[in-house]
Amino acid sequence: MASLFIFAPWCRYACPWGQLMSLVNHHSRLQVRSVGPCSGCGKCVEACSVGAVEPGRVRTEHCQLCFACVDVCPVNAISIEEA
Repeated sequence: MASLFIFAPWCRYACPWGQLMSLVNHHSRLQVRSVGPCSGCGKCVEACSVGAVEPGRVRTEHCQLCFACVDVCPVNAISIEEA
């Protein structure tokens, strides 16, 4: 029922692997961040398999650090930074 309102609720909130990756992400030295103006093409949103990217914004609490959004961004609006 939750999947009608939330993208991949099992993966985001109940899956043990997702919870472990969330903990690792919060304590990682690397972070995916929006650093420039977004062109609004949506390629980053399509590339993100967990729904952590919205146009112009990366939701780090859901990011699994796969860097797929960084690879597909045509204007380099998303980058990897050291925390």
